[in-house]
Amino acid sequence: MIASFALALVAPPSERILAVDNYVVAHTVRGRWRAADERFAKGHGTATFRPFGVGTAGGRARKAGFEWSEEQHGNYVRLQDVRPLLAGGVPRVPRRVRTEAPGDVYEATCRRFLAARGLVVAKARVTRVLRVDLDGDGTDETLIEATSGEASYRTPKGGYSLVLLRALRLGKVTETPLELTPSAMGGTLAVGQVRAVADLDGDGRMEVLTTTRGLEDFGARLWGYRSGRATMLVENGNGV
Repeated sequence: MIASFALALVAPPSERILAVDNYVVAHTVRGRWRAADERFAKGHGTATFRPFGVGTAGGRARKAGFEWSEEQHGNYVRLQDVRPLLAGGVPRVPRRVRTEAPGDVYEATCRRFLAARGLVVAKARVTRVLRVDLDGDGTDETLIEATSGEASYRTPKGGYSLVLLRALRLGKVTETPLELTPSAMGGTLAVGQVRAVADLDGDGRMEVLTTTRGLEDFGARLWGYRSGRATMLVENGNGV
C-alpha cells in the first residue's frame, strides 16, 4: 500500500507544511525546512490540504487544524483522511515515477549493502522498487525497499528494514540508506517506506519523503537530491 502525506500552503503564502499520518513533520521558514514543534502548532489555526502521493497530484481539497499533543510527543493534523495532501496548489510531478519488479539484481544489491554493515542475510526480501529521475539530468535514480518482516519491540535475529537510494553519476554508483533499522544502537525494529516522491517547492527537482514505523514510535524524513548527493532536509518523529 502506498502511504500518504500532506503538504499545506498557508499564510504567509511562502510557508509550506508537511504532514504524514496526521502528524505535522515540518514547515518552511524563509525557504528552509524546519521540524514542527509546539510553538508551530500553537501559532497556526487551520490549513487547506489537497491530496497527492508518489508521482501523483490532484484531488478534492479540505481543511484541517493543528493541535499539540504532549502524550504523543508531537503535533498533528486533526484529519482522519490519511491520503497525501497539499494546500494552496498542487505539487509538481515533472517526471514519471515507475514501479519495477523486485528482481534478483535488487535483492543482491540490498544483500551486499546489509552485509557491508555487519548484517548477513541469506536473501534480502525486497518489497518495492521505484525508478525516477529526481534531479532532471536524464538519468534515473532507484529507490529500493527491503524488510525482513513486521515491526517488533526487539529486533529479531537477522531483522532489518532498509530504504536504499541507488544512483549513477559520472560513471560512479552511489548507495545511500534513507532508512535503515536497526540502527547502530540496536533497539526495536521499525519498518521504513518511501511515502512520497514529488517536487514540493517547484524547483524542478523531486524530493523524497520516507518514514519508519515501529509498534510505539514513528519517524519521518524529507530528502533532497542535488548534484548526485542525497541530503536530509528535515526529520521529525514521536513515540517512545
